Amino acid sequence: MISTLSAVRSRPLACTVRELATDSLWQCLPSAAIGSDIEKLDAWAKGQDNPEQAWQWGTLSLPGIASLATEIHKRLTHGPGFCLVRDLVAEQPRSLQRLVYLAIGTALGNVLENYGRLYDVRDRGVCYKKEVVPISMTCSATGFHTDSSARLVQPDIISLLCLQPGKTGGESRLCSAVTVHNYLAATAPQHLEQLYQPFIRDVVTPGAEKDLSCLRANAFPVFAPTGQFTFRYMRYWIETGHHRAEAPLTTQQLKAFDALDAALEIPEHVHTLRMEQGDQLWVNNRCVAHDRRAYTEYPSQPRTMVRMWVQTATC
Repeated sequence: MISTLSAVRSRPLACTVRELATDSLWQCLPSAAIGSDIEKLDAWAKGQDNPEQAWQWGTLSLPGIASLATEIHKRLTHGPGFCLVRDLVAEQPRSLQRLVYLAIGTALGNVLENYGRLYDVRDRGVCYKKEVVPISMTCSATGFHTDSSARLVQPDIISLLCLQPGKTGGESRLCSAVTVHNYLAATAPQHLEQLYQPFIRDVVTPGAEKDLSCLRANAFPVFAPTGQFTFRYMRYWIETGHHRAEAPLTTQQLKAFDALDAALEIPEHVHTLRMEQGDQLWVNNRCVAHDRRAYTEYPSQPRTMVRMWVQTATC
């Protein structure tokens, strides 16, 4: 069991902004062989009715993409827990950008299809506080969280491909959950103990049952108390889940969330980056919390990111 009396040792590494000063820790450059792989994918796609659905890893020999996936995986499991690939296919048609991105995901593991293999993250003019919809459908800030509110659906890796950045805002913010856990263990163990207990989560993940009995069963801790280190959190869906289940959160639980939120926001814990066209961001969804700042768009060019959820045996 994780002890509140001591820090955990985990990979990805606990890290602070100061420790991320070396770009090589979190950025990744593809090998020269990837250009040939992109040409192979492009030629293959022209013979397919629906390349994104038809593609499976192993369909083609893609050594450059396989090598890049290996480097990404190293940073997700033995580095800071996230990896940025800059400007990989920015000059290519969007359909090919998406296919190259999907190929990397399938090289890393099994692509989950709860939202489809690839899911366009863009503002759809809805409000998550008025409808039970993912915050990804809005232009609002998300707050620090991990993806998926469903107990039985947990992507190990989440990723974004930037097709069109916003006009202002929209930066990604990343924070090591291992660092935050160890900070709370040292400064507020009484609050950390609360976060080992299960909390009901409102269900917004497609494919999950949403009746009241299923809602009450959709409960799991913020920090997993046994086995592999795992962090799963989005305060808003915990609060709405408990409200809908008629199971009010206690004062102690709310104080624990306040302490967690404060630790996530300590400047030394938060790495901020802005994605530009063609960039890919890969994140370990078990060990890194992520946030998106609110954004505005160019009227004729809506901000568009493409998200993928990947499950692996090694993250």
